[in-house]
Amino acid sequence: MRTSKIILSIVASATVASIASAGDFQVLGSKASSMGGAGVATSPSALASYNNPALLGTNPEKLSIHIGAGVTAKDTGAGESIGDLNDLDFSGLKDAADGNADNLTADQIAALGSAQSIIVGMDGKGIAMSPNADFGVSYGAFGTGLFVTSDIGAHANVLQSHTDMIFETSVPGTYVDVLTGNAKTLAEYQASVNLAISSAW
Repeated sequence: MRTSKIILSIVASATVASIASAGDFQVLGSKASSMGGAGVATSPSALASYNNPALLGTNPEKLSIHIGAGVTAKDTGAGESIGDLNDLDFSGLKDAADGNADNLTADQIAALGSAQSIIVGMDGKGIAMSPNADFGVSYGAFGTGLFVTSDIGAHANVLQSHTDMIFETSVPGTYVDVLTGNAKTLAEYQASVNLAISSAW
């Protein structure tokens, strides 16, 4: 009987261990943030149950409550590229070129060439955000809290085989690559980078 209990205990422990996972440790509270994320070492407070529960044993405050929220963001290059496209007024350039590609100025064509380079260079870049909300309360040596975080991300996937800047000309149903002047088909237009960027996320 003792052997079966030991085996059952080992199996239960292995099952629990196999489903356990750790998330990223978030920095909560203005004091921890101002200390470079050193929340474990901060003085006892309502966030002790999250940062370091052992601090509750030395908590000098009878009652402490904390409510907070925030967002952290990480840009791996996509945000900068989007900013560069905004600086070029890419949306305005697209509107000016579509249905009028054969009447663009040299400056507009040069700007579309710059936009093409930016878009192609976005491949593999992304933006990630982590919103969080936290509530903590401590009463003497007892503490509890609710700490919620989430991850939201976007990643650009630009097909390197579809990098032409193709727009419709002033003649409906005819298309041209504005950077080379070559005539293009409807299928090539539908696969061009100026349309693909809309579905790259």
